[in-house]
Amino acid sequence: MPRLLPNIQFIVPPVCAYCGLPFPHDYGDTTLCARFWRTQPFSADRAALVYNDNSKPLVLKFKHGDQLHLAVSFALWMARAGAKWTESALFVPVQLHWTRLYLRRYNQAALLCRALAKIAPHQKPQ
Repeated sequence: MPRLLPNIQFIVPPVCAYCGLPFPHDYGDTTLCARFWRTQPFSADRAALVYNDNSKPLVLKFKHGDQLHLAVSFALWMARAGAKWTESALFVPVQLHWTRLYLRRYNQAALLCRALAKIAPHQKPQ
């Protein structure tokens, strides 16, 4: 992947088979991190970026800075991170409390879901 954002740390394998937490070493495709040895209500989840000092400003620009165009890039990154599941994925935004919706004027999770739903069925695993 081109390093257009050199300080952003993308999550790549090896990862927990359930939550996608990065591992320092490859323990196999079915290895779970300690948090997910117990049963969960869904089969897996993934994040595209490590949320740290480098990615936080980008996320906050989208969430609170009205940089809505970032939804397309985020959706592309999310589709890549979840390429294994996009054929049968269900994209459901987290509901936003009405007062926050009123203050922000949009639900960023709904924008991400809408962009991801348009992209994901067309993505090829990479």
